Amino acid sequence: MVDVWLPYGKTEICARIPTRNHLGSIEPKEKTAVPDARAEVERALKNPIGIKPLAEIAKKGGKVAMVADDHTRSTQSHLMIPPILDELNGAGIKDEDITIIFACGTHRAVKPEEMKKLVGEEVVNRIKMISHDHKAKDVVFLGKTKTYGTEV
Repeated sequence: MVDVWLPYGKTEICARIPTRNHLGSIEPKEKTAVPDARAEVERALKNPIGIKPLAEIAKKGGKVAMVADDHTRSTQSHLMIPPILDELNGAGIKDEDITIIFACGTHRAVKPEEMKKLVGEEVVNRIKMISHDHKAKDVVFLGKTKTYGTEV
């Protein structure tokens, strides 16, 4: 048997694989982080690949809904959202016209203290935030996907 340790939440679990079934393990290559994450996000926003910059797409006086991962994901939204808000504000979109929707899927709603951790306290104090609720009465059934019949 080969013991393979897999990430599971904030810990790991051991999967015991029969030696004859274990072909090997693929590990990610270590990559050095950029020295300034915010600067890198700002650079990417100003120089997107295959699309106009956000500041050119956003229209003054428009309304924006941004989707962010919920508390079950480790996305670094607190590093990405402030520069995006700066771009939107620079394009003439006011904070009160921006809503962040936490993509909860079938998970519970994001708690206020989790919102601060996910997007940062400054963003929580500036922007309206809601958690998607798959059980809400106003959710609209759009149909099923062709390939797997998944309800949308």
